[in-house]
This record gives sequence, structure tokens and C-alpha cells, in this order.
Amino acid sequence: MVIRKEKLDFLKLEDIDSTSQGIVIMPIAAFLQAKANQNTLHLRSFYTLLFVNSGELSMVADQSVQIIAAHDIISINSNCVCSFHAGSSVEGYSVLFTASFLMESQNTAVRNFFHFLRSRCKHAFVLSKEDIISCLHIVSLMETAYNSVKLSAHG
Repeated sequence: MVIRKEKLDFLKLEDIDSTSQGIVIMPIAAFLQAKANQNTLHLRSFYTLLFVNSGELSMVADQSVQIIAAHDIISINSNCVCSFHAGSSVEGYSVLFTASFLMESQNTAVRNFFHFLRSRCKHAFVLSKEDIISCLHIVSLMETAYNSVKLSAHG
């Protein structure tokens, strides 16, 4: 048996955007370069939805390899140990958020979706076609909240 020892970084949402207010929406490429390079293992303290529009992204999540292709959405729970390896031209965006953001400022539908995310036994999973439809609606609501937070921070 080979035991692999690798440094484990701890990644907080504030490390990516110090003005986050509990949510950050950014391109995948920017997310992958945030706080050094995320091709090393790291433990996250926030939830993530990755939307891959084109290209391919591979990740290791809790010792399981996931390949995220174009038009896939992957959900990553808080406290997931993961690393990413992007193809040369992966495009899409990421929605990063904390549990407190959802529980404090969102409506019942959004909170129910959050419970759906937490109930999965795997820490990272590609959403089914049915789940994608409701996820896109929820992300639309989250984007509205994100824009509201950004406007109030700059106003």
C-alpha cells in the first residue's frame, strides 16, 4: 500500500473574496486561480456549484474522481476535500456560498434546495437533468441576492 502525504490547504470564502458577504459568483477560471492554485488538495468551508459551459474539468472529491463535461453542473458540499484539474479551455462559472448566507437571507425554496444539497451522502455530485432545472431557478434567486449585496456594499 502506498500512503500519499500531501499538504492540505483550508479554503474559506473570505480567502477568495474578502468582501463576499457569504456569496461569490465568478468565472470558473478565476475560481481555480483564487488563493493560489487549486490543483492541490484543499478543505473548503463553503458550498460550491460549478456550471461548465464548455471544455472539461476533472476533480478529486473525497478520494473519488469526477469528470465534469460541458453542460454539467456539479455541487460540492462544505468540508469536502478536493482538488481540480482544468482542461486548457474550460469555461463556465461558479457560485460559492456559505450556509449562513442561505439560512439567513433566502426564501423557503432556496433553503429547501440547500437541504437537498446537504442530504447527499457524497460530498460532490453531478446534478441530474431534473435537478438542474430547479438548481438554475435557485441560482437565479441567489444571483439577485448577490447583486443586491454588491450594490449595498458599493452604495
